[in-house]
Amino acid sequence: MNSGEEKRFPATPRRREEARRRGEVARSADLSAAISLLAGVLLLKLLGGAYVLQFVAWAQGFWSRFGVGDWTVEEVQELFAQGVFMGLKLLLPLGLGLLAVALLGGVGQVGLSFNGSGLVPQFSRIDPIKGLQRLFSTRSLVELGKGLLKMALLGGLAYSSLRHLMDMLPLWLLSGPVAAAGHVAGETYGLVMKLGAAYLLVSALDYAYQRYSLEQRLRMTVREWKEELRQTEGDPQVRMRIRKRQREMALRRMLLDVKTADVVVVNPTHVAVALRYREDRDPAPRVVAKGKGALAQRLRQIAFRHGVVIMEDPPLARALYRSVRVGQVIPVELYKAVAEVLAFVWKVKGRVA
Repeated sequence: MNSGEEKRFPATPRRREEARRRGEVARSADLSAAISLLAGVLLLKLLGGAYVLQFVAWAQGFWSRFGVGDWTVEEVQELFAQGVFMGLKLLLPLGLGLLAVALLGGVGQVGLSFNGSGLVPQFSRIDPIKGLQRLFSTRSLVELGKGLLKMALLGGLAYSSLRHLMDMLPLWLLSGPVAAAGHVAGETYGLVMKLGAAYLLVSALDYAYQRYSLEQRLRMTVREWKEELRQTEGDPQVRMRIRKRQREMALRRMLLDVKTADVVVVNPTHVAVALRYREDRDPAPRVVAKGKGALAQRLRQIAFRHGVVIMEDPPLARALYRSVRVGQVIPVELYKAVAEVLAFVWKVKGRVA
């Protein structure tokens, strides 16, 4: 429906959350695999020596116990059981470490997200027409390009390292099998680390592309943006009518409060501010109404009809209008000026200050 419309707006939080619930998140499987590969190599590097010592100790103990004679069925079974136990003992820390790294890699990309939408069968996936559309889509071409780039980069790096390894192998063999094995192990470790680092770089670029691609897919047309705004905040026309009604009610309430004011400070016709002070309720004099222009004239008329004192004090009127909202008490810096005004008003009315 919106294929011909330009997606001009970035995705709203609601649209992002809906996409997340559908499982549409920026995630690179290659990034998790690269991190797991590097973590596995580093763990083997750290634990490999201990693994070899444990295995040698176990083998020596078993050999000294059973010797080289004919083994019975029970001895073979015990050998198998001990071998399984030793394998679990050696591989369990490595497996748990890799599992933790894989989980952290996934959580780092998409956060904690449990979504079962992928388990629900989607018959559109077996639609041959849509399958062909996905096959020849821009996204498929990008994935093909990424695959070729990974093969070229990793294959070239592996070829260069293996060629160096084969060139050096005859020289290493002259130093003896143990030393040669050490050289080969070191070169293999270096090769895997280089491949892992290159894979990590490619997968990081892939993750950046996945984030960019997701942002582009989630962008919204003008129609989609208006529709979502209507769903989340209501119809704009209705909101305008509600705000207008609220303004009218606030104005009506403010005009009614003028009758309860002690004084209306004016400037002399452009600004009017109504003040009220109740010692038992207010910590300081409170602004109950204010206005400019025609509204100021209306406030003066209401005050005059109800016998509220109107006092001209242009600087005070302007200061009150600028710094105090309706319903708020006056700031400390205006205490003295307002106190003088109220004292005068109470004197006129015969009230004891």
